[in-house]
Amino acid sequence: MIHDNMKSEQKNESKYKVEAFLLRVKKDLIQFRFLMTLLFICNQNAIIDDLDYEVNMN
Repeated sequence: MIHDNMKSEQKNESKYKVEAFLLRVKKDLIQFRFLMTLLFICNQNAIIDDLDYEVNMN
């Protein structure tokens, strides 16, 4: 009985470790997507500014 209890505790512990790891990965992915979105927006603004500059030059 005690042995079975220890096994289930170890199972639960490893399950929580996996869940914690997945949450960290998910958080990192969300931060990565946020940064990529910011870069994309900044890049779009730079392209628009570039086009405005070219139009004003002509």
